[in-house]
This record gives sequence, C-alpha cells and structure tokens, in this order.
Amino acid sequence: MEINFNGVSSADHSLIVTQVKRGVLPPKAAQMLTAPGRPGAYFFRSETGVTTFTVSFDLIGEATIADFENRKRLIAEWLDVDEPAPLVFDYELDKTYYAIPDGNYDLERAGTYGSFDVTFICPDPYAYGITKTGTVAQVYPAFSRGGGIRYRNDGTQVTADYPYYQPGKFGDAILIEEGTSNLLTTASVPAAEEVSVTQGGNYTLSIYGTNPSAKIEHKRVENIANTTLAKEGTDFSQTIDTTWNTGTLSGTVAASDGTNQYGILQLAKSGTDLSKTWTSDTDFSGGSFSGTAVYGTGTNAYIALNNQPNWGTRDGMTSLSTWNGSGTAGATVDPGGFIRVTSSASVNVGIDRQPAVTFTNGFTLDFRARTSDGNSSFYISDGSVRFSDAIPSTNGNWSWFRIRITNSTTGYLYQDGTLIKTLTSSSYSTRRILLGYRSSGTAGATYDFDAVYFTIGADYGPPPANHTYTGTYISPGLDLSSVALEGTSNWTGTTSNSSLYSLEVGTNTIEFQAGTYSGGSVTWDTTWSSEFPYTKGADLTNKWVRWRTTQSIKDSGDAPWLRDITISLTSGYVASGSYESPVVDISQVGKAASTLQNWTMFSTQPPGTTVTLSTRYSLDGGSTWSAYADTTNGGTIPGISQSTDLSNARFQYKFTLSTTDVGATPQIDKTTYTFTTGYKTSQTFTLPGYSVGSIGTSAGSLASWTETKPSGTNIVVESSLDNTNWSVVTNGGTLFANGTDLTGKTLYLRYTLSTTDTSQTPTMGASLTWKIAQQDPAKIIPATSTLSFTPTNVARWQLEAKPYATGWQPYGTARNAETLTYKASILNAAQGTAELWAYEEGENAVRRYLLDIDGSSRFSLYRDTDGKYHVVFNGTDAMSTNAPAVGWHHVAIRWNGMDVALFIDGAQAASATLADAVAFTGATKLYVGSRNDGTLQWNGLLDDLMISNIARSDTEILAHATNGQPMTPDENKTLKLTFDDSLAPSMDTSDIANNGTAPTYPVITATMGQASTYLKISSGADFVYISRNFVAGDVVVIDCAKAIATVNGVRVPVSLDSNFFALSKGAINITTDPAGVADVTISYAERWK
Repeated sequence: MEINFNGVSSADHSLIVTQVKRGVLPPKAAQMLTAPGRPGAYFFRSETGVTTFTVSFDLIGEATIADFENRKRLIAEWLDVDEPAPLVFDYELDKTYYAIPDGNYDLERAGTYGSFDVTFICPDPYAYGITKTGTVAQVYPAFSRGGGIRYRNDGTQVTADYPYYQPGKFGDAILIEEGTSNLLTTASVPAAEEVSVTQGGNYTLSIYGTNPSAKIEHKRVENIANTTLAKEGTDFSQTIDTTWNTGTLSGTVAASDGTNQYGILQLAKSGTDLSKTWTSDTDFSGGSFSGTAVYGTGTNAYIALNNQPNWGTRDGMTSLSTWNGSGTAGATVDPGGFIRVTSSASVNVGIDRQPAVTFTNGFTLDFRARTSDGNSSFYISDGSVRFSDAIPSTNGNWSWFRIRITNSTTGYLYQDGTLIKTLTSSSYSTRRILLGYRSSGTAGATYDFDAVYFTIGADYGPPPANHTYTGTYISPGLDLSSVALEGTSNWTGTTSNSSLYSLEVGTNTIEFQAGTYSGGSVTWDTTWSSEFPYTKGADLTNKWVRWRTTQSIKDSGDAPWLRDITISLTSGYVASGSYESPVVDISQVGKAASTLQNWTMFSTQPPGTTVTLSTRYSLDGGSTWSAYADTTNGGTIPGISQSTDLSNARFQYKFTLSTTDVGATPQIDKTTYTFTTGYKTSQTFTLPGYSVGSIGTSAGSLASWTETKPSGTNIVVESSLDNTNWSVVTNGGTLFANGTDLTGKTLYLRYTLSTTDTSQTPTMGASLTWKIAQQDPAKIIPATSTLSFTPTNVARWQLEAKPYATGWQPYGTARNAETLTYKASILNAAQGTAELWAYEEGENAVRRYLLDIDGSSRFSLYRDTDGKYHVVFNGTDAMSTNAPAVGWHHVAIRWNGMDVALFIDGAQAASATLADAVAFTGATKLYVGSRNDGTLQWNGLLDDLMISNIARSDTEILAHATNGQPMTPDENKTLKLTFDDSLAPSMDTSDIANNGTAPTYPVITATMGQASTYLKISSGADFVYISRNFVAGDVVVIDCAKAIATVNGVRVPVSLDSNFFALSKGAINITTDPAGVADVTISYAERWK
C-alpha cells in the first residue's frame, strides 16, 4: 500500500504504508444551552472538526547510517509543507484530501529497516472527487409580435408578445404567422354582411363553430340606363309664368308679382290710382284758417291753434327746483306728473317762487289744480301789494284757474272759464307767487297742481268759455276724376292731442266734404262727415273732396296739432277682359298620348270673380282653325286624341277674366300646357357581358330588380352564358341551374319592355342586382367588387385579403407579423444537424420559411411556390425536394464540411457537395418560422426543434423521425425547444449530477443574452441576487466557495439576503430569474465524507 502526498508517491522514498487509521466521520462538537430546572439541554448546531489520518510507514532497503539519515532528511523535506497539500490513497485514487502533516513523528531504525507514524491533519474534512462542468440554463428564444396582440381561434386573447401554442406533434406546438386584418365587421358575432373587395384579388374565408357553414356570394349591381320605353315623338310642354305681356290683351294687363314685371295676368283698371298728401306749409297754404295757423316750413310744417296766450313762463310741475327747491314744506313731486301739497298740523305748507312780479301793465297766471276743499289759498305780490284768496274746492276733479290782474288794485279769479271772484289788493312786502298755501293746524288735506303758466306785464283778459280754445282748418279741394270707378279709399294723418305741460288731452277732429264739378266750378255739399264721402264702385268722374280739422283743448299753454294727412284711392277694375296667346307650334309631338292644360292663381281667387279657358288647334300649319272650346283647369285639350296627326299642328288658347266687384280681380300666376307623345310598343336592351369565371362552380344564384307595370305593360328579363341561348329570369329567381361550372364563362343579361297602351310604359328600376354563390367554402377570387356573406352556426369568422388562411383576429385590430429568433452562435459551421417537426399545410401561394439566418453567408430552409422544400447554404440554393403531404413531418438538415443533406421523415430526400465548406459568416440570429427580415412566415405549427453541433448519423435521424417520441437531447445538442406552452430550452443535467456525499461549492458562470435589471441564481431556498442594469454580453461569475461575484471580471456586491450556496448530493437544480435571460454553466468538484 502507498500514498501520494503533494504529488509525490511514498514509494519514491522506499516507504511502504503498513496501516492507515481514521475515524468514520470527522469529530463533531455539539453547541447546546442548558436551562436551570430543565433536563438535558437545547441543541443549536454541531461544528464539524478536522479529519486526521495516522499513516504507518516502513522504510525498506539496506542502507548505511549515513544513507539512512539522508533518507530521513528527504522524507522530512517531502512531508514539510506550509499549507494543506493533496493526499491520495492508492485504494481510493478518485478522491483527494488536502492535508498537512503534524510534524511530530519518530523514525526508528531496526537493522536495515525503519518504521514511523505520520498524522495527516485535513482542515477540510472531506475528500474531493472529479470536477464536473455543464450547462444548467439557456437563453430563451426571442418571440415578437411587435407589441401587438392576437387572438386564439376560440376568440380568447393571447398575451401581447406571447406565443400562441396549439396541440402539436408532441404536447404543444408553436404557431408562427404573418400579420393579418379581418375584413368582416361581424367577426366576433357573425351576421350577414357585405364587403367591398378588389375584383380578381385573392381572399380566404375562415369559419369557426359547431358544424359551421357560410354562403359566399359574388354581388353586382347593374345600372339600368333605359328604364322606360322610348317615345314616338318629343313631348312638348310650356309654362307661361313671367311673360304675360306677350299675346293679345283686351281689358287685361300683365302685372308684377313682386319679382317679375309681367308675372301676373289680371283685369285692367278703370282709371288710375290717386294719392294726395298735405305735409308742407305750401300744401296747407291754399286752405282757410279760423283760430289756426301753419307753423314751421317745408315738411316740418304743422297746423295748430293760434289763439292761445303767449306765456312768458310755462311749468309742467314735475320738479320743485323752481318752487323753493326740495325744502318746500308739504310739497312733493307725484309720479303722476304733478306737485302735491299736503297740509300739516305743525308747519305752514305751500309752493312758492319769487320772480320779478310787477303789475304795471297787468299780470296773468293760469294753473290746473285739483283740491279736496277750499282751505288753501294763493298769493300774488309785487313786493308792495298782494292779491290773495282761497282756491275754490274742485271736489277732487281737475279745474283750470286764471288769475288776471289788470293793475295794482284790481284782479279777477276764473274757474273753468267762469269769473268767480273780483280781487282787490292789500299791502304786502314780499314779491312772490304762492300756491296751495295753508297754515298749520290740520294735517292730511291735499292740493295738486298740474301746470302753471304766467306772464308778467300782460293782461290776457278773460279765458274762453269753459276755458277751451278752439280752431279749424279747411283744405283746398281735390279732383278725383282720374280714378274713374273707386276701388278702395282711405286716409291717414299724423296728429297730436296731448299737452306737453299738463295731463290735459284735447281733440283733433278730421272730416270730409264731397263736391261736384259742373259749369266750371265745384258745388260743395252742405254737410261734413267723418267718413270718406265716396264708396267702392262709385263713378268719380267730376267728383271732388276736401277735408277739415277742428282742434280744441282746455290747456292754454299747449295745443293739438296736425302734421300731415294723406288721401289714397285705388281705381276699380273693369268688369271683363281677355288674353289670347300667341300661336304655338306643336308639330314635334307627332301624336299625343295625352294632353292637358292647367293654371294656378297667384293668390286665393276673390269672391265675385271668374276665370275661363278655351283652346283651339290647327292641323295645317295655322291656315284653318277649330272653334274655341271650353277647357277645364287640368283637363285635356278638346278635339285632340291619340290618333290625331299633329305633325303640322298649331295650338292657341284664350283666358277670359271677369268680376262683379270692381275692387277685386282674379290673378293668374301661370299656366302650363302639355302634349305627351305615345310610347313605342316594345324595346329590348342588352347589358354588357360580365366575366364570372373566377367563381368556379356555382352554389346558387339570384337576380332582383324593382319594376312598375301598369295595366297593358310587361317586363321580361333573360340571362345567358354564351350570348346565344337565353333563359327567362323571374324577379327574385335564379340566373342558371345550381352547380353550373362558370369557369371561363361570361354572364349576359337583357330585358324587354312592352306595352299595348302607348300612353303607358313599364318602368324598370334604376338597377338590377344579381348574386352568384360559389361552392368553394374558403378560397375566393372575386368576380365582382362586392362579396356577400351569410353565416350558419358560425361562432367567429374571418375574411383575409390573401389566398390562404391565418389565425382568427377580430375586426378593427390588425395582427402584427410574428418572429422567433435565437442566437446564431449555436450553429457549428464545421458540422451540425438542424431538426424539427413541421405541419405541412399544402399551400404554395407564397414562399414560406422554416429556418433562416442573417449575415452574409445565408443558411435557409423554405417551401417555395413550386411546391418544393429548398435548402440554402453559403447563400446558394444547394438542394431541394418535393414538399410532403399535408400533416406533421420530421425535417432534418445535416452538414459536415462541404457535404450537406436534407431528410424528410427520416429518409434522405436530397444531398449535395458544396463548392466551399459550410460557413455562417456574420450570422447573429437564427430565424425559426420566418425569413430573416421578419416576413414570409411559415403560417403553421412547429414542434420539437433541436440543433446539434455534430452531423447526426442516418440512424439517429431515422430514429428521431420514427420512434414516436420527442427527440432526446444529449451532450451534442446546442439547442432543444419543445414548445410545450413555453419557450424554455430543454436541459439535461443528469451527466453533472452531484454524486458526492458531502456538500460542495460551485462556480456559476452566466452569460447574459438579454437586457435585465437584475439576476437571481437559486438552488432551492438559497440564492445569490445581483441588482444591475445588465446588457446582452455581460459575463457574471459567482464563486460560492470564495463567496464573491464578478461582472465582466469586476467584483460586484450582492444583496444582503444572498447566500453563496453549496450543492448537496443528487440532481443539479439551478434556476435563473428572470428566466431565459442568460446562458448559465456550473463547475464544481464532488466532495466525499
């Protein structure tokens, strides 16, 4: 027996190991805590001590003493180490301890032999076995849908940028599809709908549900240009609306309708309308004045009384400002427009003003008052003498008073024009005018003053009777002869009866007087009337009229006035008149199927008026005429029938208007006469042929249209597929037999209109609609620009503008193209094998890729439109083979140097020898299920993909294709994807399982394949967590034995709750978070107790 220590065998020192002693386990020390009164102790943990080996050696071989000592020194040199060194026993060569001799040993010599014991101390009590290295995690493939969402065929939504998995060859498979848009607005809740499409394009319908079906119809709307029979001639119709001045008018006139000068036909007037206005001083100057006069000039002139006093001061009594201001005791301004004085128990009341009163040439004052008693008084004083007296009671009514002072001794008081008292003066020293004065003592009596006028230095004498001023004016006469018969008469005037100063209202009476002109003069009637003296219908020849105004008012400070007056008369209409039209050429009509003439009134026809129409015609160009015949409004023209030859005909009509009321006339707005030609008896119209070949075999057809067929008329529609043999089509019926093969065919349609009554025509609608259903349930090449779809038992459906179907997507949400990529570094250019299961759809409309790479040296596998699978190496199409039948197929590509081969279902389908060895120059990504630009998706299911770094044998490939099991990865696989509801690569870590009996600390290396903000490496509950903005390419090394982590060679901190873990015996279970962001390898040495 021997040992190897620090790399040197004991035999090299002529030593024989005679005995090795060690315990079964290293010593353990339990850490416990005792508690008073409690039996035993609490166990916390145990500490494992060092392992010791006591090895007994015999030194063999004869030797001198000198030689013996020398060998002792060599042995001491061998065993003298500063730190633990490897220790291996020949009975356990696969395990290594790390030990240090304790240095305390004694070599005894017995003859030529020596023996001694050496104690080896192992600080690490466990032995180290073989070092194992392997991959425990790989970067996930990158799946993208451009951030968009898609839907499963059952209508549920797939998570954004998450693959759509479906049942596959083994478990699940992944679906890689191009983008699409669903053209059906009822995609989610199918209902009959129509879709506008591109004629001749390629479309595919997909339907989902329990026993679903859908009718696909090609729909076209044919425009119908000729909807009625043509006429034998040309209809003739004319309306007279604005040209009533043409033709012959007798007792009628063409009048304006407010817009058109000759827009109305009506009776002529017997004379002319007359209007006279008096408004200026010149107009008024020809009349006679009595107590009146013209004031002002031009149009500002007016007639008013001229017999009122010319007052020096007029006060409307709407303000106290001239009557001792607002401080006047007992006086207020009433809202009614007068001043009210109210008696008081404590103060004297009244209104007072102090003008420069003098009585030298007299003094006159008029005022309007209303009193409830005779207890108030007035004072008029020139500062020397005064005239004062009580103001008589008016019993609550308004009265006019005049105080007239002729000199300083004599005055008079008048009430409503009657002298009631002669006044005498008495001495008084204050000059004033005081009204409504009452001394204190009684409260609540009221005295109202409405207007006050006075003149100093003038005695205007007594007021007129009843204090009322009156005057008249009579106008010059007006000759009415030009009116002839009176139609209407009226007059208007502008007058005023109110006073500006008082509340008094006067009168302003207007009256009229008739006169007759005879013998060179006018004789006027003896009476005046408030009504105009002539009435409607009167003959006004030699008749005259004049007017007068009579004005009166009690207010002496203001007077009524007349500013203007207008007399207007309209002339009455003549009793009867006629209108005869110009001759009208109607020869273009040929023969008339119908005739009519009507007229409309401009307004409601007045009572007492009549309108009649008569017509006549000539058949020889106007040489001879029929007699005028009465024609009703809207009726036919007498004498003209459907057989009348109008090829040289002329037409003329006459209106006769009459009235029994000279003030009213019928007014014709317009007349229309129409000659309608007859229709042809029959006409056939053929629509342009329309290609329907793309429909294939029909599954039904339908034609429909709208039509009107009066009695004696008919419409017949026919169809043909060769423009020779025609079949009658009923409205709502079929075009041809169900199941007709329309390939290469053109649809022809024609319709025939006929009538037995030339005044009637059938009317075809403006369009004819036809639909042809196709038998093919999915593939559509539209023959028309509109497709009609009708679902039955359909839960969801989809129409795509492409010649093949892809997965269902709701309307309005387009699905983006899908890609699946992996790093191209898994491809070994020297040799390798790419295998996968693909579901062949049998669709060759466009090229579809299974595999592709980027870079300058192309490697691809695709199915082309020629129905073959093509393999590209080094950018060149290397080989191809016919695509297999619809269904699941195992496809494998193998390369080794320049030799390449393609296998379908385990059998070699094609092979080639390349000009150059396989290269993947510049490749960074492997595309699975699409071209390297993200287009030309496989549009089908892919399952069980495996990339190997060796050229698999024919036997291996055959087994993978035929054993009915997913491919089993081994140490030669670089990528294995099962697509079982996950993109996680398959990992087999059985070859790196820990068989040691003691824990061991691994070194973990993670190469980031994707960006991440953290990385967490876990083994069960223990983990190491690093927070960092990782980018692809970062290399993370975690040394659990040394308890350090580095990124790209630089030590980095780990989270406080991280634990650099050891591996226990058994399978390796290392996980990463986030999953799939890094390639993770592990390296460790097995340790043994």
